[in-house]
Amino acid sequence: MNLERSKVFLLIGFLSFIFIFQYFNNDSSNQFQDQFEFETPQLSGNLEGAENILIVELIRRTNLSSSGLINIIDKMTILNENGNPINSILIGIPLKDSSNLIYINAIGQTKNTLLTERSHGVMGSYEMINIYFDSPLLPSQETTINVKQTYKNLLSYEIAELEGEEINQLIHFNGLLFPILPYRIEGNVKSAYKIPPQAEYYNRKEIEG
Repeated sequence: MNLERSKVFLLIGFLSFIFIFQYFNNDSSNQFQDQFEFETPQLSGNLEGAENILIVELIRRTNLSSSGLINIIDKMTILNENGNPINSILIGIPLKDSSNLIYINAIGQTKNTLLTERSHGVMGSYEMINIYFDSPLLPSQETTINVKQTYKNLLSYEIAELEGEEINQLIHFNGLLFPILPYRIEGNVKSAYKIPPQAEYYNRKEIEG
């Protein structure tokens, strides 16, 4: 089998359309705590007023590199509909992926670096990361931030024969389509993927027939 001449196909294996979660199962926190050696679960941010925080734009760009690392940039525009200022927002990642997050950085509207806090806060089956604004977001005010993340171990590989094709290498991506946010999301919502050169995209339905 000549793998050098084989095509490489990309398989998006697990895409989640979760936008909002309002119920957190405490049992799930305990279930994952020992597995990932988290500190005692605690909130890394405050959900007070979360129902009055609106995400008016959410654009996720995911780069599936041939090196095996996944680079993600989330552009979010946040509108504060509370009657008081807010200082930060929360973003969640599945606990099963927490140890695979090797880099996170947030950039504010003025291109400055924002404080990003990973204090092992757990809500249900998610680690919550706190991102602080450089100044309080006043009522009826909005701001745009870019959150950059790098993950490892979200790609898996297999050799398979697709119908009507020769032997090919399949790359499974086991990540999320959008970030986990405990806020309402409206307006411009998109998710785009950049795949390795010479790779072709197949979704699971196409592969499984």
